[in-house]
Amino acid sequence: MKIQIFRLWQSGKSTIGKIVIPGKFECFCLELPDRGNQRNISRILAGTYKAEIYRSRKFGKCIRLEDAHGRTYILIHVGNWPRNTRGCILPGTRAGKDAVYNSRLALRKLMKVVGDAKEITVEVIDELERIS
Repeated sequence: MKIQIFRLWQSGKSTIGKIVIPGKFECFCLELPDRGNQRNISRILAGTYKAEIYRSRKFGKCIRLEDAHGRTYILIHVGNWPRNTRGCILPGTRAGKDAVYNSRLALRKLMKVVGDAKEITVEVIDELERIS
């Protein structure tokens, strides 16, 4: 299963994009802004990553990206604001400036589409516009 993340715009506090499984699923997502791939304060680098279904003690069933350019435990998990992530990707059904909404619903729908897929790839694509 291939999941694509299209980064659409960035402010000083966040990056807003879309999570897409072509023909099957689409929602918004929130990441931190680009701060040089620094752990806990930056989004990950654009690229293609292997991923797996993961059960987090804190977030429950989610998706974990593997080998994210020296970063570990990069998850797609619930959350709404930049303070809810330390480099992870937060899904939402709607987006505002520096926020996504209905994250639990978006993650639940994403996980339903992903199902028990054994092979998952996540492709992160920069198509950014800068907003103030």
